[in-house]
Amino acid sequence: MTLVDLEAYRQAIFNDRLRSRPEKTWDTLSWTWNACHRNVEGWPAIRIERVSRRKIYVMPWSAFPVSFKQDVDRFLDRLAGADLSDDGPIRPARPATLQMRQYQLRLAASVLVDRGHDAQSIRAIADLLSIERYQEILRFFLDRRGGQTSPQIGHLAAALKDIARHWVKVDAPTLERFKRIASRLAVPRRGMTAKNRDRLRPFDDPDMIAIFLALPQRLRREVDTARRNPPPGHAGTNGRCNCAVTSCTYSAEKSYRHRRQQKSYRSRQQTLPRGPRGRGEEPRAD
Repeated sequence: MTLVDLEAYRQAIFNDRLRSRPEKTWDTLSWTWNACHRNVEGWPAIRIERVSRRKIYVMPWSAFPVSFKQDVDRFLDRLAGADLSDDGPIRPARPATLQMRQYQLRLAASVLVDRGHDAQSIRAIADLLSIERYQEILRFFLDRRGGQTSPQIGHLAAALKDIARHWVKVDAPTLERFKRIASRLAVPRRGMTAKNRDRLRPFDDPDMIAIFLALPQRLRREVDTARRNPPPGHAGTNGRCNCAVTSCTYSAEKSYRHRRQQKSYRSRQQTLPRGPRGRGEEPRAD
């Protein structure tokens, strides 16, 4: 296999349309090939150059006035409960939330620059969150999705609305406009996300459940086997792992049994005749 062969394949899928989405097919193949080149011994010493099709529009903090970054830092201090302000949040925000809010503000400022605004005109958070600029920021993302909202757009709209309320302190009529826009873009969550469903799908297999529930006993046997001549720290680590996994599996098993009981109860209820007060009553003997 040579780079010429790979290029010939790329030309074939692009020119002959052997795939419905040749660009995505080639990008996936390139990524997989390069990963094998890095990690698989004996793989051909060929690296495929990947051309990024993403437009990078998020600008560094250095592109904006220092006063803007200082205002963002003050807002994050308030959100973290560090400034002890009277109108601060009841509970300090988590570090992940602080990091997300910082990124969302930098993202919003970068979008305005991409739309033609001067970066030096953004001197504070208030310069981002006039109602007109709020709409312009969100329209940027809606246009990228053909006018359709998404969970990410909904979260950004809600976050910027909250910042306009609690930090910029917009007046009541303006805040109502923020709320209406954020409400229109919100995407209600229905059930688990696709990622969480994929993570839990292996537990549809009864054999996998049995392996999971037997894991504490297996770790316990490993601890007992290594007890005679344990490496430094090995037995203690395995013992702690055993306790943690036992706790998790106990909770999982308890939840699993509870769901089974609830399902069995509902099934029994469906088989009973409907009485005067609804389904589930035993018929009275007259």
